[in-house]
Amino acid sequence: MISHALGLLKRTITAMSSKRLEHEYLLKYMNEIYKDYHNFLYNFFVPQLKLAEKRYEGAKYKKKFEKPKPPYQRLIEPKHLSMKEKEELKRKYEQLNPITLKREMSRKISMFEKLVERSKVEGFKYDIA
Repeated sequence: MISHALGLLKRTITAMSSKRLEHEYLLKYMNEIYKDYHNFLYNFFVPQLKLAEKRYEGAKYKKKFEKPKPPYQRLIEPKHLSMKEKEELKRKYEQLNPITLKREMSRKISMFEKLVERSKVEGFKYDIA
């Protein structure tokens, strides 16, 4: 259920980012969605494949991938960060709730889509505080 919803959100964000934004406040709002919700959700909770090996066999490439992990888990592996940096990341991870992030991101995306539609009306100006 969550992975399906995340896939839907990812498609929405991709569609969002491919549209031309006529007003600077829309860009600021979209950047806020990425910075405050999307980045945390995908970097801390969504497992991603990482290519481990790629070799050419016959007419095709054979690819082997590592076990899927969120980027957060890859970062806290022993060789990447100092202990202080790892502790900061762990504290941030413990403060985050993926369900709340997803819910808030969905709400913000819906609001953003409404603002884009409203901005098409000439002369509309909405200030987001």
